[in-house]
Amino acid sequence: DINIKNIILETNRLLLRPFKMSDLNDFYEYAKVWGVGQMAGWLPHQSIAQSQKILEKFIEGNKTFAIVYKNNNKVIGSIGIEELRNINEEQFKKIKNIILEDPSRSIIVVSAPGKKNKDDHKITDLLYLIYAHLKYGVDAKNIFDIVKSRYLEIKKTLSLKIDLEKEFTLLEVGLKQKISEEFLVSRGEYFCAKLLAEYLGYDFVDAKNLIYFNYDGKLDEQRTKDALVNQLIKTKKIVIPGFYGCYPDGNIHLFSRGGSDVTGAVVAKALSVDIYENWTDVSGFLVTDPKIVHNPKKIKEISYEELRELSYMGANVLHEETIFPVQELDIPINIKNTNHPEEEGTIISSKCRDSSQIITGITGKKSYESITIIKKPKVQKIKVIRDVLSVLDKYNINVEHIPSSIDSFSLIIEANY
Repeated sequence: DINIKNIILETNRLLLRPFKMSDLNDFYEYAKVWGVGQMAGWLPHQSIAQSQKILEKFIEGNKTFAIVYKNNNKVIGSIGIEELRNINEEQFKKIKNIILEDPSRSIIVVSAPGKKNKDDHKITDLLYLIYAHLKYGVDAKNIFDIVKSRYLEIKKTLSLKIDLEKEFTLLEVGLKQKISEEFLVSRGEYFCAKLLAEYLGYDFVDAKNLIYFNYDGKLDEQRTKDALVNQLIKTKKIVIPGFYGCYPDGNIHLFSRGGSDVTGAVVAKALSVDIYENWTDVSGFLVTDPKIVHNPKKIKEISYEELRELSYMGANVLHEETIFPVQELDIPINIKNTNHPEEEGTIISSKCRDSSQIITGITGKKSYESITIIKKPKVQKIKVIRDVLSVLDKYNINVEHIPSSIDSFSLIIEANY
């Protein structure tokens, strides 16, 4: 293990040494500046108290150097030292630490592994690609081997015993027998949940035995609730693969893309939990897009309705269907960062208690067209609007906004119609 205690490195201008609590003011001074932390995956510090908590972790961890400018003995930055390990292994370890830190985290819903780096591909994308190849008679073995190797790599680095080789052999046989696209794509979450269950010492429960759909694709809430309640009577700590469930005949059915968020919300509602924690790679939501606005504030609290509005207008937040299940029982959602679990994140609930937020969020969409209609003064405007809307309805064209004046009105519609 890395330990930099008592290690000092020196150049002509800089000194690298372990942090001290007396560095707090210098640390906060640079950590609160926009652009300093974003490249390393953390947001500007909002208070000196936040900096103090992180500084204490730096000192305790003995893995982070303070960068001191020798000319004035001022701390101007930091360098973290980490052993080069498999990224999947590190993420699994972070997840395990988070879960075991709080005994109430007893029901875990997982998604498929994402990208290892910016040039990598998400497992779900690769599984869809495999099916597309097979559909058109193109060999997909190379892609299949990439997916297989990702999971075997995780198994090996975590020293797990699960027989994944057998699982993949059965899946490969299934591909030759033309399994459904939904079954194939669901394996991303399925394998990840199996690995995490063993790593945590939790029980793996297949989502097909807990999440039920009717043949019209709508969730069978009562059957799902009964299955989850009965499962929790048998075992208290479980890992469930997200994103899918099954039809009455047992065939796999997927939620829409990103549906692991929805699985978590469905489980939360069925079991009437106190809070639904959604762990991701960001520390909650920002008021607006940081690529456009310099140093936007973080949203501490947001209502279900506000989140729906922001999502509708283009904000890239939770899966839009995540809100409905938990909103019915007023179950709050807490968006937290797996890489920075000490940060507060964003709370989504029915009421916001943070009165400091004058503006909750700002977002927008591009690619709209405006059609302006000018009527004759004697013609009723409501009749003209009704006639125009009936034409748009005939062609399934949605109207986003209708600004109007005394003798005219405009229709704002998406440009891709």
